[in-house]
Amino acid sequence: SGSNIVLGAEFIRNNPEDYDAVTHEFAHVVQNYPTYDPNWLVEGIADWARYKWGVNNEKGGWQLPNFNSDQKYTDSYRVTARFLVWLERSKNRDIVKQLDQALRSNS
Repeated sequence: SGSNIVLGAEFIRNNPEDYDAVTHEFAHVVQNYPTYDPNWLVEGIADWARYKWGVNNEKGGWQLPNFNSDQKYTDSYRVTARFLVWLERSKNRDIVKQLDQALRSNS
């Protein structure tokens, strides 16, 4: 949260094509929620944004995971993002916008 994005030098060295990590972190700047709760949803929306607007995910070695019945939508990051994509496509195309608005209003 806040207006700064910080990436570790070691991460950049080890993942030179993964510049869409910035897309995920920029999503947090845009989110600017009053609280970081629930964490799994905040991170899931940031990864959803990376999935939706990332420009180099494939070359960066990043993708949403395949469905696995052992996972829960509250597992955060990519798993939650995959669930949000499914909800958006099959149940409610505005679900992420609605969740974002609820997080912004802290409700």
